Amino acid sequence: LIGRQKRLGNSRDHVDLLALSLNGVYVAIELKIKRAGGSELTQLQSYIQDMKDSERKKFVGVLVAPEFSTKVQNVARGLDQVFLRNFKSKK
Repeated sequence: LIGRQKRLGNSRDHVDLLALSLNGVYVAIELKIKRAGGSELTQLQSYIQDMKDSERKKFVGVLVAPEFSTKVQNVARGLDQVFLRNFKSKK
């Protein structure tokens, strides 16, 4: 873990978590406590562009939420650098 609420490049936005994998890939992780829709995917794509602009060579984005809209799932299938991960909360 590199840090929480990290700014990427010259952007004013802050990614929830930024990590560096053992094989040198930067991982921007966006966490949501509710269903993720199009705006959350757009937010993650913006972080990926910020990483490109900051010349990080290898990077991916991970959107973590309890569930995803069908639109998000369909769009993410076509994006090599975006991964969706869901979780179930205990009530």
